[in-house]
Amino acid sequence: MFTGKYRISRRNTENLMKDLLGLKLSLGTVSQAESKVSAAIRTPCQEALLAVRESPVKNVDETGHRRAGKRMYALVAATPKWVVFRVGLRRNRKALVALLGRSDGLVVSD
Repeated sequence: MFTGKYRISRRNTENLMKDLLGLKLSLGTVSQAESKVSAAIRTPCQEALLAVRESPVKNVDETGHRRAGKRMYALVAATPKWVVFRVGLRRNRKALVALLGRSDGLVVSD
């Protein structure tokens, strides 16, 4: 969560865990934890993406932001039960197809 959601460096995550919780972690341990979490959520994320793609109605939107000085876009596709995101450099048709695939159904967007 620290390195992903809050974009704290691994080194600062290591220090934060020591200062807040008294845990002495190595940078390798922080990286290992990232890998374990990524592996654990891979299947549920793929299931959510497939559910959105198969939904008869999908609500889609995007928003721009800067990351390390580069213009980036976050695309979101949502149904009443699922929400999936994809971040990339473009907000074009190719980016939309990368998110939704070649699925059927109604796409609602502004």
